[in-house]
Amino acid sequence: MAKFNDRRIVIQLINIENKIQVDDNMDDIAHNIHRHAVMADMMLPGWYDGWEAIYDAVAVQFAGINDNRHVMKEIYVATDGDMAFILMHIHLEQFYDGAPRIFAFRQFDTFQKIGERWLCRQAHCFVPIEPDTGNRARGALPVREEWKWPTDTLPSAAVSEERAKREIRAWFDARIASDSVDAAMRRIGPREDVIVYAPYLPGEYRGQQECRDYYASVFDSVASIEAEVTDYHVATNGLMGAIMSRQNLAIHMRDSTTRRISVRQSHGLRRVGDAWQSMIEMTSFPVDLKTGEPVTWIGQGAECEIEPDHDTSLSVPAP
Repeated sequence: MAKFNDRRIVIQLINIENKIQVDDNMDDIAHNIHRHAVMADMMLPGWYDGWEAIYDAVAVQFAGINDNRHVMKEIYVATDGDMAFILMHIHLEQFYDGAPRIFAFRQFDTFQKIGERWLCRQAHCFVPIEPDTGNRARGALPVREEWKWPTDTLPSAAVSEERAKREIRAWFDARIASDSVDAAMRRIGPREDVIVYAPYLPGEYRGQQECRDYYASVFDSVASIEAEVTDYHVATNGLMGAIMSRQNLAIHMRDSTTRRISVRQSHGLRRVGDAWQSMIEMTSFPVDLKTGEPVTWIGQGAECEIEPDHDTSLSVPAP
């Protein structure tokens, strides 16, 4: 296995992502997608399971695009040469059905090398929500200082894929059962090289203290959370592991009210010692790009969706 973030491999992955972003023909992109890939899309309906579903959905989107220009504002790669986590912040300008459309979004892709090809196993992209309007961000997203993964980002040895899948599922079950900031933070880190992306702006938290402060604000008004996991997908090579899930949450507030939201959530995991820990988390809603409104509930009785107020505490990740 290659050393962590071998320069040649990082450049190869960045070139793949840049090509995907400028292509407007699904046939040119399809060969980069794993047969059993899962995609959480920024726009409705927002979830595609398998190569065929992804191909069909994205091909329909491309049918209305006659110009597509992107600026890769940020891209950060973490790879052991066999598996890769790729974080991106992309500014997109396009003509859709003849009208200009401009927006910025974040994306978390997991790639794995199958034979000689890098294939996307999971793709999660979303447009952050403005807390003051409750709608998608219309302008540019904030750009922070360049992020660099340290050379010892992956400090432990790999285990078998079968063992990894069992341990990762146990980690996930414990993660969504977290009922306090301490419980959540025990599964993130345990070092400073961690990033959490939340649905609402500013929506990016780096390092232990920022992540702890964010989750403290989440759990401050929450008494308990019940999570119904409707979709769960894992990819791992025994050293790195990625989870993508959909969850319907019943959030029981301290004021005795209950709010219901549906989230898509991704976790990028690594082995630290004998345990799995999250180094990347991303939580989001799909949005209607025409109206700018997020779809925050797809569970039972979705036609009676409870709209969130504009408090950022409602950007609640799985507990």
